[in-house]
Amino acid sequence: MLITVDHREQSPALLDELRRQNICIERAPLPLGDYRVGDQLLFERKTATDLRLSLADGRLFDQARRLYHWRAQQPDRRVALIVEGRVQPPGAGQRERRILQGALVKIALLWDIPLLRTLLPEESARVMLYAARQHERGKLQAPLPALSCPNETLGTRAGDKHLVQRRLLQSLPGIGPRRARALLARFGSIAAIMNAEESELATVENLGRELARRIRWLVSEAPGIYRVTKRKGENQRASSRPNRSCGAAHRAS
Repeated sequence: MLITVDHREQSPALLDELRRQNICIERAPLPLGDYRVGDQLLFERKTATDLRLSLADGRLFDQARRLYHWRAQQPDRRVALIVEGRVQPPGAGQRERRILQGALVKIALLWDIPLLRTLLPEESARVMLYAARQHERGKLQAPLPALSCPNETLGTRAGDKHLVQRRLLQSLPGIGPRRARALLARFGSIAAIMNAEESELATVENLGRELARRIRWLVSEAPGIYRVTKRKGENQRASSRPNRSCGAAHRAS
């Protein structure tokens, strides 16, 4: 297996774990993502610090949007966002927690990008390998069966879908089961809720203008909340030739 790693990516522990698993590593400039397996599987990796900084300068949502469009170009493509480490630092305020939570909800909900949570670089490497091997065996590529009529094929599954929708809404700050049901009853879908104006949201029973304003703020977050520093090595010029190494050969050198 060959994994292409963006030349700016700095994680020796993660790369060492890949080599221990006998994975060939190629260092090269990637226009999108940090780790690419073949031409169909792409990972964006964010440490907790990276996540906060990229949210601050607007890169996070821009990258999510680009990952979404890259995946949409071919039906067999898959993308994922690896979030490594403790996202909410010790002593983080309520406002910062809400901002981070809202950002992750938006990425998972609006752009349909899976979030893979890990604690350490070595675990991030193992998660990537697990996903890559599943992808190779075709388990991630198998299409879902077509549903001609929900009432005929799903039975009570329509209720299951509403349950999932309510749980997604309940991940937003201030939204509990009652408000989630009221939002779905008023707008009919999560997409409609996320696109609703503040004045429309405020008319929902037991929601109010303040919570409506908070929801709109979370799903349309502007940059500039955190202090931004440059990513290490971001301005370094890329080598014109990919740098490739494989597990055993690399260790012997």
